[in-house]
Amino acid sequence: KLQFLYFIEGLTIHNMANGVVTEMLNTDHKDMIHDAQYDTYGRYLATCSSDGSVKVFELWRTMEQQQDGRMEERSQQAFAANLEEHAGPVWGVAWGHPKFGTTLASCGYDGKVIVWQEKGKNNFERVYTYGGHKSSVNGISWAPPGHEAAIIAACSSDSSVSVHTYQAHGAWEVSLIPNAHQIGCNCISWEPLTNTPCQRIATGGADNMLKIWVKNELNTFVHEADVVPEGLKEYPDWVRDVAFCPSPVADSSKLACCSGPNVYIWARKDLPEGKSQWNLLSTVRVPDLAWRASWSEHEGLLAITCANNNTYIFKNVNLANPGDWQQISVHPLNQAFQQ
Repeated sequence: KLQFLYFIEGLTIHNMANGVVTEMLNTDHKDMIHDAQYDTYGRYLATCSSDGSVKVFELWRTMEQQQDGRMEERSQQAFAANLEEHAGPVWGVAWGHPKFGTTLASCGYDGKVIVWQEKGKNNFERVYTYGGHKSSVNGISWAPPGHEAAIIAACSSDSSVSVHTYQAHGAWEVSLIPNAHQIGCNCISWEPLTNTPCQRIATGGADNMLKIWVKNELNTFVHEADVVPEGLKEYPDWVRDVAFCPSPVADSSKLACCSGPNVYIWARKDLPEGKSQWNLLSTVRVPDLAWRASWSEHEGLLAITCANNNTYIFKNVNLANPGDWQQISVHPLNQAFQQ
């Protein structure tokens, strides 16, 4: 139920359902924070910033007795690591599945993809660096658990997408989707596994397009579909973020797409012979440009971070009508770290 709001030096952590601030964390970043992600078990929190650093914090909870005798759970955190290998702003961080160890990936303006792994308590070492992109790497996403190897996809302003597959003994195999988006690729998301196992990626670009890519029998990612609303050839603005819901239902999945002040919620259904059918469930509107989309893990809540510094929470309030998405809370930016 948690959603982050970012500041210059710190962040607040909110309950997505009611908007209550549950924690405040001073990260000691020296510039704008661009991303913050929990690991699978909520044991670590990673943040990244325009100051060129990735910071990792260790998290735990304790029970404290109150004056009235009640026991209340308290969140605790401690600085764990400062990772400084990027030469410029770091746009994104993403944790790998724990079956591959405690592994963190980051991407930045310097065109690099970097993978870090915990080699001892709070000791994160750089184990892989890819510098093949010719421009900023804007987004990064791990393949869902269920694949034999660790796989990362990254998207770049150089118009390409790179897919990194771990082989053995520290080696990674890299394949490219060239010219994925003609003006540059802004965002990327892996689809979780459904009943029909398939490697499927969604990307959004400055060409106002949302594109879907699948891995074929030749182990090559190929274009599967352009997903746009009926009657349109493209979206009215850049596609600034795409996010698959992490909890698919049997033979279908959901995808959120941010373009302009609109968020398009799509459903994909498996069809025979490996084909797909995309249906637009709903279009929700926020007061300003929609920058980021984030799903809760289990409750079907969708958080949209907006250019007016607010985050809006939407929910499918009527399960009998999958298109009935309504705003249930709003989280204004707290100014505590800007004083």
